[in-house]
Amino acid sequence: MKDLMTGDFIHERDYTIAASTTSPEHIIATRLERKNMSEKSPEDFRVKISGKIESVTGDMIKIAGHNIQMTSKTKFGFVNAQAF
Repeated sequence: MKDLMTGDFIHERDYTIAASTTSPEHIIATRLERKNMSEKSPEDFRVKISGKIESVTGDMIKIAGHNIQMTSKTKFGFVNAQAF
């Protein structure tokens, strides 16, 4: 942790511990890998967030405490559900 700095580009893997009556949901990192910015690819900028939608406001949704903006480029995919 002491080697990490603001602005570092990392790839991280994790798992989620569900909320309980005594603690909120939280994420545990299982692997951090620092990447050289000159070696990054478009795939390195992908973020995956899974969870129940907490709120929908205009073009924003909130999942797992993260506000996510929907744009005209947002692709929707549904498994075993109807599209909007």
